[in-house]
Amino acid sequence: MTPSRVDPAEATGRIALVGAGSPEGHRLRKVLETMQVPGSRIDLFGAGETVLSEYDGEARMIQEADRAALEEHRLIFICDTAADAGRFLTDPAPRAITIDLTGAGMGLGLPLIHDRLLPPGDHGPGSALVVAHSLSLLLADILAPIHRGPGIESASAVILRPAADFGDGAVDELRQQTVNLLNFGSPPVGHLGRQLAFNVVPSEYITGGSAVASERVASESARLVGSPPVIVSVDMVAVPMFYGHGVNLQVTTREPVTPEALYGLLDAVEGLKADAADSECTPVEVSGRGGISITAIRAEAGGNDRFRLWAAADEAEAGSAVQAIRLARQLGVL
Repeated sequence: MTPSRVDPAEATGRIALVGAGSPEGHRLRKVLETMQVPGSRIDLFGAGETVLSEYDGEARMIQEADRAALEEHRLIFICDTAADAGRFLTDPAPRAITIDLTGAGMGLGLPLIHDRLLPPGDHGPGSALVVAHSLSLLLADILAPIHRGPGIESASAVILRPAADFGDGAVDELRQQTVNLLNFGSPPVGHLGRQLAFNVVPSEYITGGSAVASERVASESARLVGSPPVIVSVDMVAVPMFYGHGVNLQVTTREPVTPEALYGLLDAVEGLKADAADSECTPVEVSGRGGISITAIRAEAGGNDRFRLWAAADEAEAGSAVQAIRLARQLGVL
């Protein structure tokens, strides 16, 4: 899922991460580290006072973002609205390409882009672009090939979200909650805001979750799927998993189609594995496999244009970071 490493001979220009301390900022840093982007090119910015952090094992400072500092960069990633992202999107730095991972740019009329589904075209310095939420990318990967085939009238998804969606601190806290409860103690809730271990919680009730996130994922995934317009509704639930996502998806197609045809259509797409006989199709079992596993496609009563399917995805929480980096490379700034 991670893009290939950067050739040092081709690497030019400074890169700014605004909101570097946010969960999205952490994920983006990890992908850049895996690509071996040198720390000399990376500057970390946040909101408020300067704090100590790290990049690729090296101690670094997250500094307060200001316009003068960002003017020096060729590529700017906006990773957190708490870092006052709007001011860097309404008036983007003229010598940089700015890529918004927060969705804030959608409300400002900035274009939503995707390396395959909505290619960026000819955007140069001074451009500001929006990358979809990781879960929008997950849904679009499943829905787009169906829409290209029999077409989709509407889709309704229930997404099961792991602790990893809410940051490394949430993963650590879920682990400690589990240990404490097994030892008849009280679960810590400082990061998640409530008990997630042995529990199921609407994700908007988890600290860092939001009802707006469901609306964002529904809107973005519909736009990514393409024309004619598709109606998408999304509910999201936090479950006591550390990593991995599950999706229960209901689809109404424009034209009749059989489950067997849908399996073939989906399995032909890179990154998707669609197999009626795949019994190892849970988030735990697909961990390390990569991509999306799809099974249990069933026609609903009343016709062959309404279906349900189950999908499990590995590393979906990093989708937005990976997509942002792919687009930066496509635009020639990384």
